[in-house]
Order: sequence, then structure tokens, then C-alpha cells
Amino acid sequence: MNRVWLPALITIGILASACSGEGSGLTTTECGADRSIGVVDPVSDLTIALVAPSPADDFSSTQSMVDALLRLGIEAKISDNTFAVSDGANAIRGYATDGVDVVIVHGALYGPELEQIAPDFPQTSFLFGSASDTLGQSNVYAYRPAAEQGGYVNGVLAALLSESGVVSAVGPVQAGDSFDYISGFEKGAFSKNGSVLAEYTGSFASVERANLVANAHIASGADVITGTAQHVTGPIDIVNQRDLAWIGNQVNHEELAPNVVVASQVYRWDVFLQQALAQIEAGKLGGEAYELTLENGGLVIELNGCYELSGSIKDEVVDTVKAIQDGELEVG
Repeated sequence: MNRVWLPALITIGILASACSGEGSGLTTTECGADRSIGVVDPVSDLTIALVAPSPADDFSSTQSMVDALLRLGIEAKISDNTFAVSDGANAIRGYATDGVDVVIVHGALYGPELEQIAPDFPQTSFLFGSASDTLGQSNVYAYRPAAEQGGYVNGVLAALLSESGVVSAVGPVQAGDSFDYISGFEKGAFSKNGSVLAEYTGSFASVERANLVANAHIASGADVITGTAQHVTGPIDIVNQRDLAWIGNQVNHEELAPNVVVASQVYRWDVFLQQALAQIEAGKLGGEAYELTLENGGLVIELNGCYELSGSIKDEVVDTVKAIQDGELEVG
């Protein structure tokens, strides 16, 4: 599915101006603030396309990249919902053939195809993630989030917030940043003596499977739940109906349930994109790998300003973020 997204028409994501800062890596959104992304001056004149396996408004991985492009004022051509690898490969090759300067290949599943396509278009830059491998190509940049960092912080928050002492994580598949996030979440919760129920559904998109896991964990006493991937819309609705607590990942989930979303780890791909696009404009088309972290601002924990946290819990969150940023706490 090919689309052109115009920054003036998009209203998903969180504006930086709608947050108050506790420091790099941690913010609190202003309760009731307008969180639409409006028009901003583009940071680059390069033509850019995005290929992604899930919908652009998935409250998950693809939306995190769309939000990043909008924050930079970039009008990108988008082929979303291309979960079939052949569809994604056709879109990647098609954009390169059309002379697009930068093709963002936002899905590790496209790796084998990109490895074959990239050498055919040496003047095109490909941004490939979530991955740490440039596939040996001088025109490929790789990017990944150190999702375990925010996962750890969210696990600490969940354990401190839980009244039952039982917290839950609903994951898609045991791979990539989803696995990293949930592994970090488990470690963070364990550090505060929390009991963690973690389960993977085997699917990124099956809301039904995610709901089954969430309901089972709630029946076992979980009162704070987290999750990642596009299937989270189901568990968030369940948490909202039962007035429990939800902690998000990838994008801010407040819009889905403002009364129960406590916080979200947000992937700020725009931090990486600004650096990569500047290098591409300077003539370096690839060959490097980037990582988003709490230290470099690529990962941000956004606390919901409408959700009342005790001062002691918030202080623990602030201290945990700082310890990770300073290298005093290793969670990888």
C-alpha cells in the first residue's frame, strides 16, 4: 500500500512541547495538552520513503517511525502493512528504482531481501532496523533501540506501583527489541521483588491471543501490565475496563486509555534520523550502526501527567534512569 503522508494532516504522536522535562531520557506529559504533531520545517531536502510491515497508525513500531519523520517535518512516501516479505521487497526496490534518496526499511524481516537489493542501487541510502548489522553494505545504516533500558525502568515502576506484587508482560515473539524490552522489564521488576508473569503470543497482530494472555495474568493476580507490538490495543482495553495500570512501549499509549496508562517508553527515531540524514547529505551513504539509548535521548520514558504517582515512586524512576545513563547500572 503506497501512501504519501503530509505533516499538516497527521495528528498522531506526542509533541515535545507537551512534555515537561526531568532531564534527558525522562519527561512528564502535560495533562490535557494537545499532543498532535503539527507542521515543522523539514530538516532535510532528501527524498525519503518508508517500508514497514504494520499499519502506520499501529500504536507500535511503524507509528514510532512515522512520528519521528513528522517531528522532523519530513514528507515521506510510505508503504505500510507490507507484512508479506515479497510485498516489502517490491516496495523497497520500487522506491530505489524511482530514485528516492533514502529508503527506510523498518523491519528486520526484510534483511535477506535488502542484502540483495542494496548493491544494485549504490547511490541510494538504506536505513535498516531494528538491527545492528549493516549487511556488509556501504550504503546501509543499521539502527536499533536498547529497549531493555526502558524495559528495566518500566519494570521498576511496575513493581513499585503494584499492590498485589504481581506484574505482567504480554509479548509478540521472542526476538528483536520486543524480547529485549520484556527481558529488561523482568529484570527491573525482579530488582524490586516483583513477581513477573511474561508470555509471548507468537504473533505481532493477534489481539485475540494478546487478550487471552492478559486475562490469564489478571486472573493470576497481575494488576500492572505492559506489552509491545500492535496487538497491545486489546490488553490496554482490558486494563482500562478493569481500572488496572498499563505501561507502554514504542509510542506513548496515553491516547488509548489516559486514566490507566502510567508511562510509556518512546522510541525517538528522529534522534538517529537527524544524524544519519546529515551524514548522507555529506556523502556518507551508510556503513554504520546506531543505537537508541536513554543517554543519547533516543529512548525517553514519558510519565503520564494525568496519572498521579507518589513522590517516592517517581524518585525511584528518576534515580533508575540516571543510573542507567551514567553507566552505574548495566541492564543489557
